[in-house]
Amino acid sequence: MHRQATLSTFAIAAVVVIVLLSAAPAMGQCNGSPGGWVGCRGNGCAVCTEMVTNYPLYFQNHPLCSPNSTCAGLHYTCNAACPAPGYADQCNGSPGGWVGCRGNGCAVCTEMVTNYPLYFQNHPLCSPNSTCNGLHYTCNANCPAPTEADRFTCTVDTCGSCYRPSSVENADVDGIPDQLEYDLAYKYFPNVLLQHLDTDLLQTYVYSSKSIPYTVEPYGPAGICNESLKCLQIKVGLAYFNDTGDPTWGGGHPGDSEFYAVLVMRTTSWSNAQYTADNWQMIRDFTAAHWRTDTDSSMYGEYGSCPPPCGQWDNDEQACHAAGRCIWFPGLCIGGAGADYQPCSYHSDEGSCFFAGGSCQWIDSDCGVRSDTRCYSSLPRTARWTGYAAEGKHGLYHTDSECDGGGVCVPFFGCSDECPNNTYNMRDYISGLLQNVGNCTNHGSFDTTIQDPDNCRLYNVWGGTSFGESTAYQSHLCYSLSWDVP
Repeated sequence: MHRQATLSTFAIAAVVVIVLLSAAPAMGQCNGSPGGWVGCRGNGCAVCTEMVTNYPLYFQNHPLCSPNSTCAGLHYTCNAACPAPGYADQCNGSPGGWVGCRGNGCAVCTEMVTNYPLYFQNHPLCSPNSTCNGLHYTCNANCPAPTEADRFTCTVDTCGSCYRPSSVENADVDGIPDQLEYDLAYKYFPNVLLQHLDTDLLQTYVYSSKSIPYTVEPYGPAGICNESLKCLQIKVGLAYFNDTGDPTWGGGHPGDSEFYAVLVMRTTSWSNAQYTADNWQMIRDFTAAHWRTDTDSSMYGEYGSCPPPCGQWDNDEQACHAAGRCIWFPGLCIGGAGADYQPCSYHSDEGSCFFAGGSCQWIDSDCGVRSDTRCYSSLPRTARWTGYAAEGKHGLYHTDSECDGGGVCVPFFGCSDECPNNTYNMRDYISGLLQNVGNCTNHGSFDTTIQDPDNCRLYNVWGGTSFGESTAYQSHLCYSLSWDVP
């Protein structure tokens, strides 16, 4: 009886193995099956990823299939082991599931797991979604709420240069007392008005008690900054954990290395000005918004000593170029063609354009102001300024209307940047968190690390590495800004 049962069991197992082997691709090959799904390329098991974009569980449910991201729109017959995706391959939200996804139940919003760096390693069926823009929906059971198991022992940054130094310290040997650098950085740190809680305020370093870098350096001599240490340049990094993307246009990414710069000028002799920030006033500033990109909306602000209007040099190309802030536009002969059928653009001076007749018309030369420079006041500022940070993207602007007109602009549809609320002020959270990191060439005596945007590693401000997926802070802090001082 025992031997008979054993043989029966063996026979059943053999049949199961035969069935499984017949369903699986032959060893070393995976050809398309007659009548099979048209969704592969290379072989019958190389499934084109664009065909299963909305089916996150496909490869889990079909382990003999492999993803192919190079199909380039060419699709061929798959093996029977790789059928067309179905409902079971989707990843819909599960009843009572965690509210932390958008797009599908496996697309986990990155801002919801910022402090859980092991989340995607522990939940391999889940994928990061950096474009949730603050909208969160129910996740699949495969993507539960993060727990302590999704953390690892992080290195928590502690700021070694956030204190107010003594009046005799000058660690970067630039001739400026570190105490004055500290006082000026705090005095002229702007009111940065933020729009929303989750996509803006919660993304700021200072709200999470993480320090942000600043530098103070001599500027000049140049123009009215005509003496040694007459003017000082301050740069401060307005760091965010995430650029959460525009609510309409998207485009989010981990890490956001925004910054702001100020040019201050002393009002008394250096022997007096070196001891107090009260003897300094702001004459220029710079707001970075999509800086050095195709949608650059950055702006230099002028406060007092504004250069004369560029229009006075409409007829003087050499003087227009020499003015620095002005741009020369030569005269043009516009229209279709002259009486002699020559194109109007053929005529390069007013006389020949006039005598060409036809539809030709001369447009006078013009000396116009640079689009990235604006005079906001005829007098220097003696107190901090108020700026506006665009929702999600965090580009900084001088006015609310400039914010609403920044970023990508499309006729009849408006622009991508917007400042609809101006509810929160970043400055309210900076106490004890401004970190002097020295300067581009001399920083060996400073603490130069801040928290990395992943909230677990340390980030070296002068290391030259990307800040998350945004520009390296070294690139911002070492860049020579084009201050226009007459």
